[in-house]
Amino acid sequence: MTMQSPYAPPAPLHDHSHTHESNISGVSWGAVIAGGFAAMAVSVVLVILGSGLGLSAFSPSSQASAFPMKAALWIVFTQWIASGFGGYIAGRLRTKWVQIHDDEIMFRDSAHGFLAWSLATVVAAFLTFSVATMIVGGGLKAATPVVAAGAAGSAHEMAKPGARFNAGDGYYVDLLVRPSATTNAAPVNAQDSNAEITRILWQGAKNGGVSDDDKAYLAKVVAARTGISDQEANDRVNTTLQKINDDKETAKQKAEAARKASMHMAFYMAFALAIGAFIASIASVLGGRLRDEYHAEYHAAKRVV
Repeated sequence: MTMQSPYAPPAPLHDHSHTHESNISGVSWGAVIAGGFAAMAVSVVLVILGSGLGLSAFSPSSQASAFPMKAALWIVFTQWIASGFGGYIAGRLRTKWVQIHDDEIMFRDSAHGFLAWSLATVVAAFLTFSVATMIVGGGLKAATPVVAAGAAGSAHEMAKPGARFNAGDGYYVDLLVRPSATTNAAPVNAQDSNAEITRILWQGAKNGGVSDDDKAYLAKVVAARTGISDQEANDRVNTTLQKINDDKETAKQKAEAARKASMHMAFYMAFALAIGAFIASIASVLGGRLRDEYHAEYHAAKRVV
């Protein structure tokens, strides 16, 4: 039998308290899921409320400089409140950890809040993308016959009697062949003439402008069909082409304004989401801390009794 020297240091005491902890996950998924759904529910309520109050209304066609600040603030407010609710729920409902350092508990609580926010954000993004896909898909299905007709709208098809034209093209054609108020000119083969004029305008739009030869031809057709003088027909052609160019420029300006407004909206959304992640983490720490304090006070009072 070996005798231990009285001067030898005592054998170390092994703490087996961590043995059980190693088999338990540090994530309370039930609390995370509950917090995520709570955040989504509160967010839906606030979005509907904002729409009713006119605070979340935004039109991408508006000028970028006129981006409604109230809409941006409502987005931030919605993320703040919804994420706070979700994080707090996740923190209060998570499993109580024992024999864990306070810093580790704080990290785990904040991680639970972040996970609850992440779940709510991912699910909301997925649902939004799915709805948008359904809407776009339905629009594409509805537009397929129109696109097919446009692709098949060759010179032969457009010249057929009864052929239909784009509403905008038809408007410009009407401007060109509208009879003068002082004449009763009756156009011959108006349908074929309209188709030809439409093709000329389409070619001019594609090439960046109508050629001089096409302009002279259009003026001749307009004069023949409306009964106005050659000079008046030429002026009408130039006025109509200028209107087409003005409409194209207006469309470009609106598209650019929409692009800038979309950029601003994306920035505010990203900023709001970042705030939401931070608030959810802090709220989860608060909820977990209150849960542990109330739990400790309850057991202390029970021991006194």
